[in-house]
Amino acid sequence: MTHRPQSSFPWFLLAPLAGVLVATACSGGGSGSPTFSGTCTTNADCSEGQSCVDMTCETTTGSDGGSSSHDSSSCPNVECGGTCCASGQTCESGVCTSACANVECGGTCCAAGQTCESGVCQGGCLESGSTTTCSSTAQCCQSGNTQPEGAACISNDNLCHAICTAASDCTSGCCATVQGESYGVCAAASDCEGQVGSSCSTNATCASGDCTGLWCTSSCSSTNAVCAGGYGTGGLANEYGQYNWCLLNNGGSDTCFPGCSSNTDCAPFSGTTCQAVTDVTGYSTHVCAE
Repeated sequence: MTHRPQSSFPWFLLAPLAGVLVATACSGGGSGSPTFSGTCTTNADCSEGQSCVDMTCETTTGSDGGSSSHDSSSCPNVECGGTCCASGQTCESGVCTSACANVECGGTCCAAGQTCESGVCQGGCLESGSTTTCSSTAQCCQSGNTQPEGAACISNDNLCHAICTAASDCTSGCCATVQGESYGVCAAASDCEGQVGSSCSTNATCASGDCTGLWCTSSCSSTNAVCAGGYGTGGLANEYGQYNWCLLNNGGSDTCFPGCSSNTDCAPFSGTTCQAVTDVTGYSTHVCAE
């Protein structure tokens, strides 16, 4: 398929210190006293009737008449240093700390480069593989683990795709050609199936809709002699690692033939051998032919 471009920190529970702080905070003089049981990060980590306070599950019986929130935490997530932490935060040394790698915003983690504005993640760039749509390549991240060679916004699905120059650059094994560009983009493996130079038996199995009965082909010309197969550097090779060539066929039309270097390369195309030819541009090469 030819694509169109839109051109956690470690923590340490200091039990003796925590006990001193709690005793001080709960010195209201009442009959209630907290019972400690295990560590936690949210109330969900504690047993029924307990609350997560400063990373410790506490059970309070009675009331000491004081103002300490240790009596019974009403925090939906976790209480830390006398305050309620937001969703997604943890208590680190008495301070609510975000578990997000970048910025937390409205209870969610923003992507790299984004900022939090009015509770909404804003700005930044879209990484390849993101399901957020794009309208231009400028919105796509141009560095990082998922797109070391940059990314491009592709109009087929309005998503950012990692730029590639070889099938090995993509986890899918498919480096699809991009119309009007020298680079390809990583796409689903299915996007490279039935491409020019792939074996076929019916037109329906070819992306071009044209099957010779042995391989998928397409029309070409001396000014448009690149018969890209969606694999290899720039997506120019076919699935067998060979380039396709534009030749004048027996019917008098310029069409694409799968290239080869030996008869073994022609095994996918029954009844063919590797033959020396000259393509429509005058270049001497070899293709599989009957």
